[in-house]
Amino acid sequence: MAGNRGPAAGAFRYEAALRKEAARLRGSPGGGIDLDAAAKDLLALQRGLTGDRKLIGARYMDERVRLASYLLFYWPVSYAQARAMLRMGGITPRSGSVRVLDLGSGPSPCGLAAADHLAGIASDAPLDAAARASLVACDPSALALETAGRLATAAGCDFA
Repeated sequence: MAGNRGPAAGAFRYEAALRKEAARLRGSPGGGIDLDAAAKDLLALQRGLTGDRKLIGARYMDERVRLASYLLFYWPVSYAQARAMLRMGGITPRSGSVRVLDLGSGPSPCGLAAADHLAGIASDAPLDAAARASLVACDPSALALETAGRLATAAGCDFA
């Protein structure tokens, strides 16, 4: 619904879409997320990336449960960090449409942050606010690219 400013839209632009995608990846038939299982999976992902670092260089984005965990924690953090860096760097929105290339994108939190920022879309705008942007994402993980495409489409961003 155009102009929807409900809790999910007001709290974070992608929150509902990330939850839906994480539930899909986890194979949850009702669309819900078992938070205890998600927390356990997130802890394993976190330890693999910043603890023992066994996942560095691994293809963890090809694993549905790990990608779902990434979406629930690391994706919003990366999106927010990218938006903040663009603001701090003095990068201003463009007039007209924008095109973003995201290399090593994973599910493209940084590419979508750049597309939203450059198109002048607020981080708390509803997802149905058209981004006037296109995103070209490149990653070795087909699963992560498929997820990025769903998130981009939900945001009104063209995706390739």
